Amino acid sequence: MSTIDTSKIDRGKVQQKKDGGEYSTAGQMMGSTVSGKLYGRQWRVLIQTKKKVALDVSELRCTFTVKKTSTGQPSVCQLIIYNLNAATEANIIKEGFYLLLEAGYPGQYGLIFSGEIIQVFRNREDGISYRLEVIAVDGSAFLNLNYIRTTMAAGCTPRDVVESVAKISKEKIEIEEVSENLDKSKLPRPKVLFGRPRDYLDNVSKGNASFYWIENGKLIVRKYSDEVPEDKCIVLTPESGLVGTPEYTDEGIRIVSLLNSRIVINGMIKIDNSIVAQQAVNIPSNAESGGQKVSQQTVFDIDGEYQVYSIVHAGDTHGDTWTTEVIGIGRNGRAGLPLLVDNAQQDVRG
Repeated sequence: MSTIDTSKIDRGKVQQKKDGGEYSTAGQMMGSTVSGKLYGRQWRVLIQTKKKVALDVSELRCTFTVKKTSTGQPSVCQLIIYNLNAATEANIIKEGFYLLLEAGYPGQYGLIFSGEIIQVFRNREDGISYRLEVIAVDGSAFLNLNYIRTTMAAGCTPRDVVESVAKISKEKIEIEEVSENLDKSKLPRPKVLFGRPRDYLDNVSKGNASFYWIENGKLIVRKYSDEVPEDKCIVLTPESGLVGTPEYTDEGIRIVSLLNSRIVINGMIKIDNSIVAQQAVNIPSNAESGGQKVSQQTVFDIDGEYQVYSIVHAGDTHGDTWTTEVIGIGRNGRAGLPLLVDNAQQDVRG
């Protein structure tokens, strides 16, 4: 285990410098990519403390689960570190406040999570191994534990509201992207913003058929009708990392691949529809459904391109687990509106 000066860490990018040269990626089990096949897991696990240093615990056994969705909810990471010494454990429990996790394979290695630590506790496994469990969230301080108090002048647009919420709230946040296609209409009179930032982001989203989420500490706002860039569409085959058989579920197309940091929320994944394993739709009884019509959540895309609705990265640096699980939804191509969105009051899940 080692420490790193946090002034050299950019939480929004993967920066690897050490002693004027390059940081060696924290863990590497095998060689590099051979004949298009993925070999050589790589990872780095940093925990920043209040002393402005980051503890690099990558050499120890670490397991992690990172969950992300496109619903505006904070991403959550559960990290378990095995057999830390007592002094380091005490330091993390007392001083640790930020977690940065990078993982993948050569060529697709990168940041998969960065966020604030909200809970740390110590347990024993099988009565022998000690493990430190760390729970961290991305964006919770901005979305849930925050407020804004300001006045918007007459003539402001929805984009102005988003930018003000990000920059003027007590806990500020960097903007990664705001769609250029938001409504250009202007406020006829001044507007007071007082309350939680997420409430105003929700209002902008409902009025613009848009959605927002926080990715690695940065705010992104897009419209459902925005075209997904071609470089955000990742082709998955058994040769490029696809694991098992994609499944048709009520939530969407479930796709599992070897851990891939390039798969991001609201990006696209292209697969061969002919290999998707279909399942029967679960139809509840009238008593269970309250007499309501059961909506069909999954739509096949004619080209096999599915927008990423949720992601679960899971890994064990000393075990077999090293996967990315995705729920994807069809949207009639990269430029089409998701079929599940009927009006501005709905999101992609209806």
